[in-house]
Amino acid sequence: MEVVLRIYSSREEKLEDYLKLLLSYGIRGAVVLQGIGGFGKGREFHTEEIEVLSYELPVVIEVLEEREKVLKFLEENREVLKDCFITLEKVKEWGQL
Repeated sequence: MEVVLRIYSSREEKLEDYLKLLLSYGIRGAVVLQGIGGFGKGREFHTEEIEVLSYELPVVIEVLEEREKVLKFLEENREVLKDCFITLEKVKEWGQL
């Protein structure tokens, strides 16, 4: 079964580290989406209009992969990802319907 893994973060400086880590686990692919505004646990609003805070804009890394591979990645990297909000969603690829 395949799942969509979403890693929500505002820590762009770790973005490359997260992607390299996913790559090292043989993840097929990942896409990074950057928000134009949002807020997180601290309830502080960030927007692209505020230049000084632009590095705090929300970032989502999205992965489509086999459930077992994703669970192994998450379990072995719990400490690295502790500040991120993470979701998993069951999906079916279009070609496999």
